[in-house]
Amino acid sequence: MNSIKIDFQKTPKSKSRIIVGALMMLLSVTYLIFSNYSEGFQWFIIGYGFALFFIGLSHFAEGSGHTISKYFGDAFLSIDDNQYEYKPSQYKSSAILRWDMIEVINFGITGIDLKDKSSNISHLEYSRFTYQQVQDIKSVLTSIAEKNDINIYK
Repeated sequence: MNSIKIDFQKTPKSKSRIIVGALMMLLSVTYLIFSNYSEGFQWFIIGYGFALFFIGLSHFAEGSGHTISKYFGDAFLSIDDNQYEYKPSQYKSSAILRWDMIEVINFGITGIDLKDKSSNISHLEYSRFTYQQVQDIKSVLTSIAEKNDINIYK
């Protein structure tokens, strides 16, 4: 079975982001404890302290490898024996193409073009992926294209 799934929202762990997040949270707590609450600016000072704390918390979570944007939607590339599905960001809709709809696969210089029978083109940029991921995508698409009698241009 030829398939590949790449999640675009996977973030690498980062010790520096964990440290920055922890320092921001510590700074916000000390700011809230030691700040001088005057009458006019009390809500502003409390709001600023909590905002700084939550920004630090988000940095800490991202540094630990837990992305916050995954709660707003998915972004992925999925290729299997039945279909090709590409969702470039969590705010855009996914493009789903079944293999019986695709006429031509073109491996270009900057990306891969999948042309369906109604001449609509779905473009997949190489810059989004690592070199190894591009090679895996090409091999999966080539084997699926050979199985489904889809023309390939390299």
